[in-house]
Amino acid sequence: MPATPSWPPTAYVANAAAARLLRREALIGTLAVESLPKALVSLLVNWYAVGQAQALVTGLAVERGDWLISLAPIPGRSPDDRHWVMMIRDITPLKRLDELKFHLLSETANKLRLPLAKAITNMAELNLLLGAGDRRAADLLYQQTATWERIRHWLDDVLTLVRVEAGIGLRIVEMDLNRALPEAVQAVAGKLARERGLALSVKLAENMPLVRFDAELLRLLVQALLGRAAQRNGGSGEVELLAFTRNDQVWLEVSDNGPAITENDLPYLFDKTHADGEGPCIELALIKSIVDRVGGQVWLRNRSSGRARSPVGSTLSLTLPAVLRPRSTNPLSATVEHG
Repeated sequence: MPATPSWPPTAYVANAAAARLLRREALIGTLAVESLPKALVSLLVNWYAVGQAQALVTGLAVERGDWLISLAPIPGRSPDDRHWVMMIRDITPLKRLDELKFHLLSETANKLRLPLAKAITNMAELNLLLGAGDRRAADLLYQQTATWERIRHWLDDVLTLVRVEAGIGLRIVEMDLNRALPEAVQAVAGKLARERGLALSVKLAENMPLVRFDAELLRLLVQALLGRAAQRNGGSGEVELLAFTRNDQVWLEVSDNGPAITENDLPYLFDKTHADGEGPCIELALIKSIVDRVGGQVWLRNRSSGRARSPVGSTLSLTLPAVLRPRSTNPLSATVEHG
């Protein structure tokens, strides 16, 4: 698909597989901006506006299931001769399997939460009874308690994700991010700095528009964004948070210095039961569920560093639709209702 630096480009659908996946006849050779579904066009607009035409991956829920979408540039012979390719993978069977596994996981988490909390309390009491006489026993108790605390944290994350997806207790209102976002970052960053050695760089644009959001969801979103980045950094390095506006949207970007994302990981990035070395890792699933609920998009791309441009770390980007106010043609006019 040929592309130009500005949108909409002169881009055409060129693959017969696209016609089969989108279930549209006579699709080959048509303009992408006119023939693709609106959700895909919106993704392309955002990619051009803020993605700088870098390789990106995101998930998209559609009427018939779930797609994993990869976008990548193809270098041309000149700066103006640019092309790109979009790969759409139908991961609906994988998502359905993930939903079944997550249902069992959430039921287990709910049953384990109370006895686990009691066990942690008992371990703390046992530690007091031992005192300082047996250093080895005290160290083992500390390690075991820390392990159980990590288990309790991801159990809480599982139950939080269940609540978010069900919409329980949410109150979506018009929110001023100029005030609410710094407060949420401050509330989360201090704890992460103590627990994980987070070094946070924050750059927030001024006069961001209003968005429709929930205050608790915003706190959870910031916590998941920064917590994932801090974990990927391994307790060292800097995490960068950017907030700005573009194309009637608010953009949040969090960058880390962790390992590059591999091709093998791509189909499972947003799975609720995707696991790493320490167990289920559901931060991305929680982030996507929160953003989907308010009508936004989530992006993930590798970063590059040095002359070799080798991938170093990742950048997680998300968009939040801004609240647009209708413009009055006469600023002095007003509507008066008579009862």
